[in-house]
Amino acid sequence: MSDNQSVNREILSIGKVFSGEPIRVELPPIASADELAKERFERNLAAIKILQPKLEQWVSGISVPMQWVFARDGYLTAREGQSWWRGCSVPLMAGREMLKKLELGGGVGCFVCPSHAGEIRASFERLALNQAIVAVVPDPLTLAMILHCDDFTVEIRGGRLLFAGGWDWQDQLAAVFENSPGLPMPQNFIRTILIDDEELNRFAAEAQAVIADQTAMRTRRIALMRTSAERRAPQSGRLLVVASGYLRVSDLSGISLAATLCDEESCGSIVRLDPDHPLSASPLAVAQAAGECDAVVTANTFRTSFPGIVPNNRPWITWVTLGPGCIVAPDPNGNLDGLLLADPAWRDFARQAGWPDERIEIAGWPDRLGLFAASEPPRGKCLGLLADVESLEVPARLTEISSHRLLWEFISQELTSTPLNLGDNPGRFIEQRMNKLGVSAEKFDFALFLQHLILPAYWVGLARTAAEAGLPLALIGRGWDKWPDLADYARGAPESPRALVEQILACAAMIQPIPTTHAHSMDMLGRPVVQPAGRELAEFMNAARHALAGKAQMDRRAIPPLSIGRTLSLIPTMRWPRSSEEIEKCSD
Repeated sequence: MSDNQSVNREILSIGKVFSGEPIRVELPPIASADELAKERFERNLAAIKILQPKLEQWVSGISVPMQWVFARDGYLTAREGQSWWRGCSVPLMAGREMLKKLELGGGVGCFVCPSHAGEIRASFERLALNQAIVAVVPDPLTLAMILHCDDFTVEIRGGRLLFAGGWDWQDQLAAVFENSPGLPMPQNFIRTILIDDEELNRFAAEAQAVIADQTAMRTRRIALMRTSAERRAPQSGRLLVVASGYLRVSDLSGISLAATLCDEESCGSIVRLDPDHPLSASPLAVAQAAGECDAVVTANTFRTSFPGIVPNNRPWITWVTLGPGCIVAPDPNGNLDGLLLADPAWRDFARQAGWPDERIEIAGWPDRLGLFAASEPPRGKCLGLLADVESLEVPARLTEISSHRLLWEFISQELTSTPLNLGDNPGRFIEQRMNKLGVSAEKFDFALFLQHLILPAYWVGLARTAAEAGLPLALIGRGWDKWPDLADYARGAPESPRALVEQILACAAMIQPIPTTHAHSMDMLGRPVVQPAGRELAEFMNAARHALAGKAQMDRRAIPPLSIGRTLSLIPTMRWPRSSEEIEKCSD
């Protein structure tokens, strides 16, 4: 119960119970701290039982001899007498403050000795939906407290939160990776200031030893799987499609690849692996799935990203959609690999990278990305912008490099106010600003600036420009609600392809989010597309108004779209179970 809640309970004694006098006990309301703690504990245990049944049995027997209360920030916690658990009366707020600069590199982080559920909740608020936490909680009481104070069932069932708890936490940590081979090995440790350096180093060293042993074990398993698969000729008749289920509105290639190739008729011949699901994202998961199929198809990812993982006799087909800049030279061991190019203009770039013509096929974006039919008309009159935006805070890794920090702040201010200054060449834009501020190219992270500053700041600037002009906006994606002047236009992040379709149908026209002339997914949504790059402000506004009024012409190039037939044309060794007539029909 919180300090401002009171429940009149009659204090009972043994003598009172046996006195024969009437006993009146007022039960706490359903939303009380006691009931909420019990409910959350039971829900968390039910979720843990699926992946960690032994942990569930052990934790369920831990007694918590404390009084459940609501903290001053409204978060559930406990008291022992007059003392708050861990001496903190605002556990969620404290967690947010301590972890406000959390940047998790890779898909999994190892949280060392969290002291409260608020710290774990604050961490998830900073992580992407495809990132996970393995929490090391040596103290049994602390682990029980964590599971009482918040409902983590979504994260636990999604494979995003696992625990190694108790005095034998090292054995439990090893069991986490043995029982979940698809879970990547942690690349970072997460900590708060509540754990000192000496204690952190001790736990981190012991955890790192476990991680090193498990990594070596997985490396041996991958080698055995690969050797075994290379001794067998591909004859399963199955195609492995590696396509993300994590919907990024800034890159729709994953859901489009899955929607096009993984249809119901092919369900017995297509195996889909989600590289963004924590329980299927490890190299071991890729190796196992690839060895059981005859070929691998991915979007914008090449064999060289998984060295020594996929057998050489399994062709790796890459659908390139992000432009010629992402085309890499073919792997010397991948003589059967091939390219599907979303734009015919990229063929020369592929040749220059070393790809022979017979291993290149043109496969553009499918109409409406394969997500919805042309018969579904627009239901709104908004100007849509699909993009996931960020806070534009200076990354922690740049705070000690003053010139890079100043450049970051300079570009952020410029693009969020005058986005059309970017033009149609982001690389040249960065170089010009570097020269202006005297920033050296040595050790400069161009990718970091482009992905986490240039494009997000450009999108925010475009949205502000359109909003100031009074245009009806629909900002689709993550992060828009964090910008106060744009929150009213935020439509949220679609969590499924169908939710994305519903948001697209509310738009009469779209803004091209990437300053490029290459083929892009926006061109295939059946909506007029307004390209801001390379235009003056008045020209951009005029083009947007024409598009919203239905006066713009949709300029789409005729590019043969992605299909199962075009994919199979690059895999002569594939024994597809469907007839040649069906395959040919799929290519039309």
